[in-house]
Amino acid sequence: MARFERRPLGVALTRDVRAAFERASGRELGWFFDQWIHSPGHPRLEAEWSPEGEDLVLSIRQAQPAEWPVFTLDLEFEVVGGGADGRRAGVCVDAREATLRIPGAAGADSVHFDPDVSVLATVVLRQR
Repeated sequence: MARFERRPLGVALTRDVRAAFERASGRELGWFFDQWIHSPGHPRLEAEWSPEGEDLVLSIRQAQPAEWPVFTLDLEFEVVGGGADGRRAGVCVDAREATLRIPGAAGADSVHFDPDVSVLATVVLRQR
């Protein structure tokens, strides 16, 4: 970040931004820049939820075109109604398909995808 403070109106290349973010965070961010900057498209998610025994099961599929990458996403869902009001559960999706099981939430009236609106994606969520 010091580079940007020294030259606030200067030009920064993507590699400069990445290096500054990595220094500031102490984390390697190549995967993030490959996914969001250097690759085409954005996540297109199809998610279905249904009761299974006493649990609520969410099936998540990345439905973007095959030539687009599989995105690594931390997704959160919020259960509404059925005694599980406000319960949240999360899953890291890093494959075309993923499943999330929420114990004791089978009586849910609805499920909210990404209640804090933190994921850039096109989403279709439906009850099965």
